[in-house]
Amino acid sequence: MSETTSYYGIIEIGNIENIGENADQIGLLTAKVVHYPDCQQLILWLPEYGGNGYRTCCVKDKHSQNILEQDRLQEKLNGSIQLLFDSLPWPVGDLVVEIEHPKNGQLILHLRKLAEGVLPSAPTLVKPAETDNDSMWKIYRDGFGNPIPNEDLNIRKKATEALNEDFLKAMTDSSQRLEYKDHGRAGNVIYVEGSTRIKFWYEMGGGDCKLYIDITYSDEWEKSSNTSLSRRGEILEFVARTAQQEQARTWR
Repeated sequence: MSETTSYYGIIEIGNIENIGENADQIGLLTAKVVHYPDCQQLILWLPEYGGNGYRTCCVKDKHSQNILEQDRLQEKLNGSIQLLFDSLPWPVGDLVVEIEHPKNGQLILHLRKLAEGVLPSAPTLVKPAETDNDSMWKIYRDGFGNPIPNEDLNIRKKATEALNEDFLKAMTDSSQRLEYKDHGRAGNVIYVEGSTRIKFWYEMGGGDCKLYIDITYSDEWEKSSNTSLSRRGEILEFVARTAQQEQARTWR
């Protein structure tokens, strides 16, 4: 079996829409993409409980309509409404996620995966030519003919610049990582994020189990990890995927 190709480019979330006979009655998806140094994940939240008759979930190339992956929605369900996707195998280009809703409609998410190393372009504010027509960007002048500053345009420009700075900082200053302490056939996997350090015990297994990592029960999580319970799933997913990528790429 050939090794799956990984594409590490950033994913941009595009339009979220519904189509079909009852498109206005089925709610909208909520989406988030999490990028880690060695993996990435698309997280979707359904508008209602995933066991209410949802059928297939499909990821396609938007233009060629080639199917990248297709499953029963229940195969992707993590809890009651959350869906998890490993998006590394998805190639560069325009993509679409389609989910069949039982009320004769589809939940649609448009995505774009960029080439590795390419950052999303900032929204462009185009300065229009002067015009006599009323428009959003009409240039007004004072009694001496001097242009009056467009405060709305200036606010939008500053907001765009601030968002770009925050995005670049988030992409270049990610502090999530794992550390490992080996004690022979056992040891610790340590999740590090800023000043947060969460220690997990691991041991080598036997038979079909190569290695297992102990995790903290939900009711003990906040006390032992000093992080909120709402982040437990995200952190454990990062630990599992990153440990496999860094230490055991050939293991399933």
